[in-house]
Order: sequence, then C-alpha cells, then structure tokens
Amino acid sequence: IPDHELARLAGAAMDPGTRGPVVDTALATSVPHVFAAGNLVHAAETADIAALAGRHAARSISAALRDGPPPTTGTVPVRVTAPLAWIAPNAISSARTPPPGGRFVLRSEVFARRARLEVEQQGRVLASARSRLVPGRPIHLDASWLPRADPAAGPVRVLVRGPS
Repeated sequence: IPDHELARLAGAAMDPGTRGPVVDTALATSVPHVFAAGNLVHAAETADIAALAGRHAARSISAALRDGPPPTTGTVPVRVTAPLAWIAPNAISSARTPPPGGRFVLRSEVFARRARLEVEQQGRVLASARSRLVPGRPIHLDASWLPRADPAAGPVRVLVRGPS
C-alpha cells in the first residue's frame, strides 16, 4: 500500500486500484500544486523506476512554477478492466504530457503468456499490444496512443482481449 497519508489528508482523489493518489500523465494530483511520484503513486517499484518518476514530476513542477499550475479540469480518466488490477498514471493530462518513460505501468491479477491489451475510448480502439501477464510484475504500455485520445470522449479503458 503506498504511503499515501499526506496526499489523502490534503484531499487528493485516491485510486482504488493503486491505493495511491490519482495522477495524470504530468503526475499532478487533483489538488492544485500537489504532484506525486514513485511509490506514492503505486507501491513496489524499484528505486530506479521511482527516481525516474521523480525526475518526471520535477519537470512538471518546474513547468508549473514557471507557467502556473496545470488545470485540474480536462483530464481524461484511464481505467482498467479485470483481470488488470490498476494502471498508473490513471489520467491523461489536459496538455497530453507523456507519462514517465513514455509508458504506463499496469498490474495483472492473472497469468497469461500472450495476452492482447487494447486501449479503447467509446468503443474506438486507440492501440493494441501483446504482453505477458504475471501477477505482481509490471506491464508496460507504450503511450504512443495518447494523441488519438479525445479529451471530450470520456474515459479511456485498457482491457485484455485474450490470448493472441
């Protein structure tokens, strides 16, 4: 469980999957001027991955100090369906900033040797990728589909379509 106490007390929206604060791809939370990274966003990442997320958050914080805080409205939720447990970041920033490392991190609740992940929005497929699913291990989903997401079309869903 992420050490989310300060984020929760600040009133940040919490994600039931990661049990950490909801963050967009710039790592901004629902609270203006509050960003979250590393194991606060989702637990059990290695130090190097957490540090890279911290660098990404630092760039977003620097931009917010220079240009003003990012808008807290206009983000698009990114959700997963079972057997996927969670995704991080779990929202797309209004500026469509790529996530740390240019990819999203997911977790699965099941094993699957060759699963097909699909990213969809209102029934429109934005991306498809093959992946091996292992509970407790990270699954990386390239963020190249971000420009195809429509900010006005509602949540983006990532789902498993089965073996391929």
